[in-house]
Amino acid sequence: YPRCGTWEKNDQCAITHCLNSDEKDPEKPKCEGNAGEGCINDQGILVTVGTKEMCQLPDCTKPNKIDKCPDENECQTDGKRSKEKFICKGARCKKDTSRFGRNDEWSEECPSRPCSKLTDWNWVPPASNNTTCLNKGDTQPKKIRKCKKYENQTYHNFGCRDDKGAYVLPGDHVKKVILRGCAYWGKWSDETECMVKYDERNTNFYGEKTQKRKCYRHNSNGEDKVVKPKDCFSLDNGGAEREMDCYYEWGKWIKENQCPDNCVTERQKQIVHKTCNGGTNDAFCNHETSTKRYIDGQSITCGEVKPECGTWGKWSACKFEGNEGYGSCDKKDGIKTRECSEGYCKGPEGLTGNKTDTLSCYSEKCQINIDNNIDKQITIDELVKVDTNITNKDVKIIISKNSYFSATKRQECAIRSQGYFKKLRIINFGIITGYSGEGGAGAKPKKDHDRYFSDDSEDISEDILEELDGEDGEDGGSAICIGKEIKDFKGENHGIIKGGRAGGGGGGAICYIIKVFFNDRVIERGCLKGGKGGKGSDPYLPTIMAGSELTIIKDTFVIQSGAGGNGGVLFKEGQGPLKVDKIPRTADRGKQGYFFELSGYVNKEVIRGKGGNPGSNGKACWVNMKYIDCD
Repeated sequence: YPRCGTWEKNDQCAITHCLNSDEKDPEKPKCEGNAGEGCINDQGILVTVGTKEMCQLPDCTKPNKIDKCPDENECQTDGKRSKEKFICKGARCKKDTSRFGRNDEWSEECPSRPCSKLTDWNWVPPASNNTTCLNKGDTQPKKIRKCKKYENQTYHNFGCRDDKGAYVLPGDHVKKVILRGCAYWGKWSDETECMVKYDERNTNFYGEKTQKRKCYRHNSNGEDKVVKPKDCFSLDNGGAEREMDCYYEWGKWIKENQCPDNCVTERQKQIVHKTCNGGTNDAFCNHETSTKRYIDGQSITCGEVKPECGTWGKWSACKFEGNEGYGSCDKKDGIKTRECSEGYCKGPEGLTGNKTDTLSCYSEKCQINIDNNIDKQITIDELVKVDTNITNKDVKIIISKNSYFSATKRQECAIRSQGYFKKLRIINFGIITGYSGEGGAGAKPKKDHDRYFSDDSEDISEDILEELDGEDGEDGGSAICIGKEIKDFKGENHGIIKGGRAGGGGGGAICYIIKVFFNDRVIERGCLKGGKGGKGSDPYLPTIMAGSELTIIKDTFVIQSGAGGNGGVLFKEGQGPLKVDKIPRTADRGKQGYFFELSGYVNKEVIRGKGGNPGSNGKACWVNMKYIDCD
């Protein structure tokens, strides 16, 4: 083991003892010795020679006061200096160079605080120099004494002690001398609000109020005390009460609702028009046109300022001036009126009106002018706007010569109406046509041609022959349709009103066998379908539309199936303007199938069907489930 060194002689740790908050921990003496030697520190740890360590002193404990110095604001009359006593309650305490352990006590001398000289009380009279009572406006008289330094004092003034030993603050001291106050009148004050008075001689309103004043005495405590008025009667003859004229501040009207301009209904009579607001004084409100007064919160109703409304009579019928009374069917250009039983009644929007009221309306007699050459169909009911029962309507339709109407389907009409109107008039200068029926289809034999030929070709069944017949033509449609509820309908025609023509019947089919003459060898065998029947004529075309045909051309012969029948015509053929056909033509029956015999061929066997029948021509007008010729 190495030899132990020795600690350097130094008592810095012991001298310092402990650390106050403003002190730093000092260093310990260092370890001395030869190289390789060491010292054992306080923690039992071996440290090398030359090592320095901190003392690691504990914090000093703050001492507790046992006896305190006298209050620093008080002086001491005997001139003796008191002491302040302390005790160390912690492990270590320190005061300057003194060191203390637990429960050690010590004392320190208190600073010297000698008393100054106190003067006697001096009298200071009030400003008015009245020593019997205190006038209004005067302050109470007072006494003054002083606590001041002696003339040769060089230290601070710490206060004085009076003859009873009581402490007195330094400086001047003031004490009021309480005198009884002198009597005086207070200010006039309103005993009552300014009340409205009515002067019957001048028939005028004016204001009056009562005022009072009190008699006061200014007491020595500075507060004014009310005393009996007789104490002030010697001051003046005004007395304690008087009546004064004043301006009466009328209450204000609060408008709550605007009454109608001219009249009120029974319900509106109770509507509050305006209310009296008397303010904090509950003042009256003055009526503008009478001497009546209204108290605070009292209201005037609309029934007090407006007459009662009358009652409206029934509306007259909606009338239109001019055009024989026929107005527009889609605009309110008619007028209806009603009369009031009194001077004024409520109008349509709830406002007051005059004795007579008017309102725009749809006229019960209305007219529609149609000048249009592109429309194909119209429904009259959709063109008529109503604000009354539609069964009261008298409707007139005028169709110009520039207009053309044609139905697009057989089930439809060019012009139609449900017919709920009271009266309906159609005056036509244009062209109104129904739908032209389609032509019937031509017969179309089945692909199995052997069905139509047998060993006994003369014995052909009715079913087979029916298959070879063309279809009937389609019916034409009506031009004008009016519903069954019609009450009064009349058509006046200056143009053309025609039902659609029927289509022609389809042509019959033909089945054939051709054999060569020298050995009866079959060289051609088959069936051809019939042609389609023609459609009822287009109203713009004066010609007949022919049915279609189907033709087979061979080297040495031609076989043609039955041609379809033609459709009926609408107009006469010829030059010049179109004219109504007074004798309507019917659609032709479909032509029979036929063939041409050529030289060199024999034993030509032919089975031919019949053409279809034409359909029925459409009527011009369909009214109440019956057909009527409108032409």
